[in-house]
Amino acid sequence: MQEQTVLLGNIPLMNSLGTSIVNGIYRIVINQILQSPGIYYSTGLDHNGISVYTGTIISDWGGRSELEIDRKERIWPV
Repeated sequence: MQEQTVLLGNIPLMNSLGTSIVNGIYRIVINQILQSPGIYYSTGLDHNGISVYTGTIISDWGGRSELEIDRKERIWPV
């Protein structure tokens, strides 16, 4: 068995503007966070400081549905 270093590619350095220059063109890195299909629950506070519960339904195909439950247990589409 022989140990060998293999060069897979170059990673450009980021400049002070938060961009990289590749072949003379400014490039930026955009993060994309994907959520798996399912139901996600979260809680937060409204403008009066009252707890609001939110449920997000993400389907395999198509868009997502978001529902909000207020303190009177009413369900609102968001």
